[in-house]
Formats: sequence, C-alpha cells, structure tokens
Amino acid sequence: MSSEIEVDVTCPACLFKDVVPVFTSVNVTMDPDLRDKIFDDELNRFNCPNCGRSMVLPINLMYHDMDLEFAVWFSPQSAMSEEERSVVDKVARSMDIGDYLSKAPTAFTWEDFKNKILEFEQQE
Repeated sequence: MSSEIEVDVTCPACLFKDVVPVFTSVNVTMDPDLRDKIFDDELNRFNCPNCGRSMVLPINLMYHDMDLEFAVWFSPQSAMSEEERSVVDKVARSMDIGDYLSKAPTAFTWEDFKNKILEFEQQE
C-alpha cells in the first residue's frame, strides 16, 4: 500500500508557504500510475504557485514492487539508520514477503533512485 502525508513547504526562491501532499512509500503493484509519476518527475514535486519555482522535495521514499520483488529507498538527507533497517526487516518478516525489503538499496539523488529502479526492472 502507498502512503501519503502532507508537509509544510516554504519556497526557497520567494518564501511562499504551502501545504503539499507527498508520498513516503509507493507500491507500484497496487498503484502502477505512481511509477510513471516518478519517471515523469511529478511525484513529491513542489510547484510554487507564487513564483513558479519547481523542485522535487527531499522526502524519504520507499519504492516497492511486489510483483518483481524489489524495493529501493530514496533518502536525500542521509543513509537509513540501523534502527530504520531493523524496523523494515521486522515488517518484512511479519508480512512473509522475504528479505528483499530489508536488503533494499538506498539512493541519495533522484536520478540515482530512478536508475536503481530501472536496474532491478531490467534484471527480470
């Protein structure tokens, strides 16, 4: 299941403040249109209605493909902590979906995130 939250965003160009819906996880098996939004650079994007500045927001995001059995983390601020990895591992075991979630690689840039997804898709 995909998870969406709302975050407060301040435009770095004009300081306009807005509340923006963003995803913290996407399950492309259940929501295949979200894959397209990632590759069209539309997911978790802030478009300032005041000055027109547009940017991908630095929000931690998990990409999960249950059919191909892989996941990729986008973590623009830092690597995933051991505590976060431990939680993911416990969730994966409780859902009996294998250990591919706990072994998911982390990308630190948006382009690297998309490239890692493509690498997994090409392996299948």
